[in-house]
Amino acid sequence: MKNDFKNWKPPKWHSDWGDPDIEFLLLKNFSIKAADILPILNFKLNPSEEGYLCVDIFKIDIKIAELHITNVDINQFGLFSFQDEGSEMHFTDSAEGISFLSELL
Repeated sequence: MKNDFKNWKPPKWHSDWGDPDIEFLLLKNFSIKAADILPILNFKLNPSEEGYLCVDIFKIDIKIAELHITNVDINQFGLFSFQDEGSEMHFTDSAEGISFLSELL
């Protein structure tokens, strides 16, 4: 698996579900920053259902976390780990999220 951010496209969904373009840009920008700092990680956009957009985060080919937007009004992310019985953190500062990811490695 290789990061291919150029091919990421924002999903289209009804406006009742919010603005996918804003969520998409926030998730993509964070993923690019994190990939630059933690190149062992791979990021895959996952528009699993209408109104729900996340990024699956892999170490090599093992999914270790998911990234979501939890509050678009304040650009707040939710990062959910699948390691150590699962943990989560919410942040608005990308550096905090990247630090949390680095602890998962």
